[in-house]
Amino acid sequence: MRSPTRQALRLLALLLLLPAPVLATDTLDDVLARMQAGQPHHYRYREIRHMELLEDDWQAQGDLFVAERRLFIAQSLPRPLLISITASRMLYLDPQHDVRRVRILQDNTNIPGITPLLQFFRTSHSRAELEKRFRVRFTSTQGRWTLHLVPDSGWHRFVRYLEISGNESQGTDHIHLEFTDNDYTDWFLTAQSSGAQAAAEMEALLQQTRSWQP
Repeated sequence: MRSPTRQALRLLALLLLLPAPVLATDTLDDVLARMQAGQPHHYRYREIRHMELLEDDWQAQGDLFVAERRLFIAQSLPRPLLISITASRMLYLDPQHDVRRVRILQDNTNIPGITPLLQFFRTSHSRAELEKRFRVRFTSTQGRWTLHLVPDSGWHRFVRYLEISGNESQGTDHIHLEFTDNDYTDWFLTAQSSGAQAAAEMEALLQQTRSWQP
């Protein structure tokens, strides 16, 4: 079984790379500017993990909330799970197996191979900062925009390639992550709400899942 820490930090990669809806004429700088807006977003998601050691793909679905410096995910299938990440704490709840794990995240927290994820999470997005950590390519073709990211050496033990894409005039609907262990993950996102409505929906789900905690 994959560790909760690793699973949560793979989810964190998603948080860092979810732009708000974009315009057809957007450039890379426009997309990055929207990543800094901090407006809450609510997505329904379907995740497919392709793992080298398993014959069949693993799939999950649920609700994903992205807000400024926070990721909240409530998996509904194949079983209920809750993962919450803020700038200072990661919480993992698995009510079916009576598991509750908390990890405190500090500025000097070092998790081999993925510390740059935490650093990126804690800082404002900018083209200059992104290009310090990735080789960046931005394309727009056949009605879709795509952000291609090849990590610098600081990420080489964890992530080797990320691809974030969406339809013109729309936000992200597909995220593809490739890892150095030859596993890869695809996330398919359907936007549900944003702003105050998304914040209210996230709070309602937080209240509901408090009963999960052992």
